[in-house]
Amino acid sequence: MINLLKLLGKGLIYIILLPLGVVFFAIYGIVLLVVWIVYFFKTIINYFRGKSTGLTLPEDIKAIEILNNSRDFSQPVPQNTTPGVTFNFNVNGKNVASQNGQVTQNQLSHENIIDLTHEDEPKKIEGDK
Repeated sequence: MINLLKLLGKGLIYIILLPLGVVFFAIYGIVLLVVWIVYFFKTIINYFRGKSTGLTLPEDIKAIEILNNSRDFSQPVPQNTTPGVTFNFNVNGKNVASQNGQVTQNQLSHENIIDLTHEDEPKKIEGDK
């Protein structure tokens, strides 16, 4: 008889606590949604103001310092004035050749044109038959 009363008592506790738990998680979810929306708009506003938009951790600062110390800033970065393109020729899923070209702009129509005239033949990739 005592086991039956314990079982019924647990059932009553579960019946009472289950709706309270559901309400708690619903309120928790709503609060998290509101916080997410506030931070979303705060990040957008900070972005357009030019301020930092993210969280900078001490590990991030240390990583940036390590990267900057390992780089060589004494030599200027080469500037590529004309963008290049590479055409890969595939036959039955196998790469048989490739050819490089340059993107130039037509003076009359102001359209980008791919110029392949600086190379006569496609380059043969080693290992292909």
